[in-house]
Amino acid sequence: RLLQCLQTDAPTGVMAKGKRGAEQDVSKTKRGRLAQHVEPVDPVAEQCHTVAEALQSATVPPVIKEILVDVIPNALAVRRNERHGYQEQMVQTIGNTLHSVEADIQSKLSEAEKRWQHAETTAEELK
Repeated sequence: RLLQCLQTDAPTGVMAKGKRGAEQDVSKTKRGRLAQHVEPVDPVAEQCHTVAEALQSATVPPVIKEILVDVIPNALAVRRNERHGYQEQMVQTIGNTLHSVEADIQSKLSEAEKRWQHAETTAEELK
């Protein structure tokens, strides 16, 4: 069973027939207040979106990013024990890519901390 990571928007402001063929806006309640329509939030869709955003900072060709983002709903949204071998391979590829993104971020952070320490040392020497 596949879960979709994309949500569809429901139509708003649907018109219904009222008295004598007149149209009424059914999005309003009897007292004229707008009915509040709350879209349910799919936690799987949110997580898929978060993973897709994280993949955007990967240092891979744009075509590869596009492919990885496109397979997220068909790979990550499926339970582990229900995945086909190809889906599992894509999950592993996405995971490896995210690990490389994390390593890149850690490397950049470490370099920035070294530059900060150097700047602090230089500032102390100039005093």
